[in-house]
Amino acid sequence: NNVIRIHSNGTIDVLYAIGSTSNSGDVDESNILIIKNNTTSFKRIDLATGAQSTVTITGTAFNAADVVWTQSAGVQYLFGVESNGALTRVNLSTNVASQLPVPGLPTSGGFGAIWRDSTNRIFTFNNGNGSVVLDVGSYMTPAKTSDAGIPLLIDELANLLVGGHDTTASQIGC
Repeated sequence: NNVIRIHSNGTIDVLYAIGSTSNSGDVDESNILIIKNNTTSFKRIDLATGAQSTVTITGTAFNAADVVWTQSAGVQYLFGVESNGALTRVNLSTNVASQLPVPGLPTSGGFGAIWRDSTNRIFTFNNGNGSVVLDVGSYMTPAKTSDAGIPLLIDELANLLVGGHDTTASQIGC
């Protein structure tokens, strides 16, 4: 129920009480923490001031377990993957949620973590089979899926870290 700061020595400061038990959220480029309250609302917390507001969304109910913030052409979005494999996008300018078809996205198993890389490619983790789904956004059709799970994730991260050169988990000591 709080936003906290953990110092390098392990001490904790409570910065703001937020009155939400959400474990799903992301921080935008303006240092605003956006957390999911429920299927039809989000809470915005300014991490510099503690100011809070509730945003009601319309359109499709947002049932995803996790969210990721991204921006495209100046418009801010939250994305999440529903348990049935549907990609849901919330336009933060209009507060309207919609589901987007992503051919190749698994339709079972449930999805947990979702994140993006520095080029705004969106990734998610399938909790049912451990697969990592790469680039589930509109940037690539169909979605690239691998049942390799964590080893594939490590390979993708290693590839990003070495500037696009081919690298495998075994080459970086994993």
